[in-house]
Amino acid sequence: MGAIKRDMHAGERRLSERYALDNPSGVKLLLSEYHALQERQYQGDVDAIILLADLSTAILHRRLNGPAAAGLEFGIRGGFNAG
Repeated sequence: MGAIKRDMHAGERRLSERYALDNPSGVKLLLSEYHALQERQYQGDVDAIILLADLSTAILHRRLNGPAAAGLEFGIRGGFNAG
C-alpha cells in the first residue's frame, strides 16, 4: 500500500484560521457566515460540521446568561456585519 500524499487536514486548518474562535473578529466572522456553514454541512463538508460542533460545544460550556445568549442569537440571525 502506498502513502497518501493528500493533506487530509487542509480544509480543517483553513476554516480554523478563518474563523478563529479565540478572538472576537473570528467569532464575529463566523456568526456572520453561520448560515453558509450550515448549508455546507448539509452538503457533506466534514470540516464545516466540525467547526459548527466546536462552536456549539464552546457555547454550551460558556453557560451564557440571558443578554449574552440573546446577543449570540442576534448574531446568528444575521445581526452582525463582518465588515
